[in-house]
Amino acid sequence: MFIELPELNAKKQLLYNASTKYYENSISLEDLKITSIDIIIGKEFIINVFDSDRKKFLAGKANIKKGLLKKKS
Repeated sequence: MFIELPELNAKKQLLYNASTKYYENSISLEDLKITSIDIIIGKEFIINVFDSDRKKFLAGKANIKKGLLKKKS
């Protein structure tokens, strides 16, 4: 299972976590070769899976929506 960001030609494998029973991984700005998360706001991430014959299937799509943080004084 892989997560891809086609606009940046980025791809990273998602690893199965047996204790949570979810596929997961961390992606850093360095992995994406960007300097700010603002660059990927609204961009489409694609989640693909491969079967035993290496045939690729689209499992889902997602994007990052910008959140506003407010400092409490």
